[in-house]
Amino acid sequence: MERLTEKKDYEKDKAILEVEREYQQRLLKSNEEYNEKIKQMYEEMNTMRKEYEEKVEQLKQEKLDESKSKS
Repeated sequence: MERLTEKKDYEKDKAILEVEREYQQRLLKSNEEYNEKIKQMYEEMNTMRKEYEEKVEQLKQEKLDESKSKS
């Protein structure tokens, strides 16, 4: 009887461990996907920032050229 109880406890612990492993794997995958999305967003932000800075420089140069031509 005691061995049967031990076997049931072992099987239960084994099942719990398997569920925990599966959960950890899903969580890891989810974190990796989330990190990749964040990386992509930062890359997009940097691209947008560079484009914005280039446009600002272009407008500054146009304004400078315009003021020179008026003088």
